[in-house]
Amino acid sequence: MKRNKINAPKPSRRAKAHPPAKISSGGEKNDAPVSKPYDPNSEKEQRIQTAALHYELLRRNAEFKEVAARWIADPKFRIGYAASNDYRHPQLHFARCALDWMISGKERVELAGAQLAAGQWFHDNRFNFGPLIAAQSFHDLDVSVKNLADSFSLQPLPAATPLRLDRSWPDTPGAFRNQYILAVHDGGEFQVVTNHMHDAGVYLRWAAHRIYKNDAPEKLPEIIQRLRGLGQYLHDLAEFQNIFAVPNAYCPPGKFNEYLDAIRTHCSEAGQVVGKYSPHASWLGTRDQWRFFLMAEAHGWDIKNPQHLYQMARVYSEELRQRRYDRTARMDAKQHGFKGTAVPSKVITARRSTVRKVVTAIQEWIANIYPTERWMKFTRPPAKKSPVKNLPPS
Repeated sequence: MKRNKINAPKPSRRAKAHPPAKISSGGEKNDAPVSKPYDPNSEKEQRIQTAALHYELLRRNAEFKEVAARWIADPKFRIGYAASNDYRHPQLHFARCALDWMISGKERVELAGAQLAAGQWFHDNRFNFGPLIAAQSFHDLDVSVKNLADSFSLQPLPAATPLRLDRSWPDTPGAFRNQYILAVHDGGEFQVVTNHMHDAGVYLRWAAHRIYKNDAPEKLPEIIQRLRGLGQYLHDLAEFQNIFAVPNAYCPPGKFNEYLDAIRTHCSEAGQVVGKYSPHASWLGTRDQWRFFLMAEAHGWDIKNPQHLYQMARVYSEELRQRRYDRTARMDAKQHGFKGTAVPSKVITARRSTVRKVVTAIQEWIANIYPTERWMKFTRPPAKKSPVKNLPPS
């Protein structure tokens, strides 16, 4: 008797003619594999992941790289830029932290000396970034504007390696990463300070009365110390938070919405509101957006090149098909064929716009992570005025 052969499905002609191709940088099918780039979404802790996302976006920003190049090369530019609002802006602590770590410890000590002499030293010593050790020489109450330059002992941090923007987050100095996490999160949080303000007011009135009457000289050192701490608290509160006064009275919903609109307008004008984005999955880019952006960056793919875009759309289609089999994709996603068969080129061509949007999303985050309008006024010379009125400069 003859044995019955198992009827295995034969591969289609399309599968033979178009086998699944390997990812390549220029359309070639046998290029050497590209090393896997660092993905900031791989960080497990949320605080570290957010800081890594900020840094990976910042180091790719063209305008920030231009400022960083001048910061490293020109000591005069460093002193001048350190006095600008861009350098000291509370929303750009992370950019300042990166700049301070791009120079050597000796150069950072020289810059710190100039900042102390100009009264530009941050009251909270944690926010004086860079490879230096700043030890306060005087008591807090002995520090004044006149002796501020002599109130700190400055030393370069031993064996500190200057930061360079071609290094990914894991390859940066550990001390820099610790300060950068602080700069990104900056300790500010939402809170109701009504009771704190009330207690502060009560104590200030009591302290003023005691000092005026001079009837408790033994409590004077304690009063002075508490006044110093209260002043520091109020200063930090105003530096890291916006403070609004809402009347403590009954009001109709319409009036209360006016208060909220005024707060929203103020924060929007200050650049705190980031439009349609919010701290959810799309904040600073989703995992899929970063994955395809890093893939394009590693292979040198340009989304303006139709061939490169086709390559990315093919990878996207193959991964979508696999996710559809694994039931991890949306139910309405079409797999377009079976395993082992090539995705139709018509489908790949149609999905190029989807891939373009995915990569463009990260490119937009890169462009917006560092504001260009403010620093351009500082770094670019003003345009020459035309001698003829109502004519643009030549």
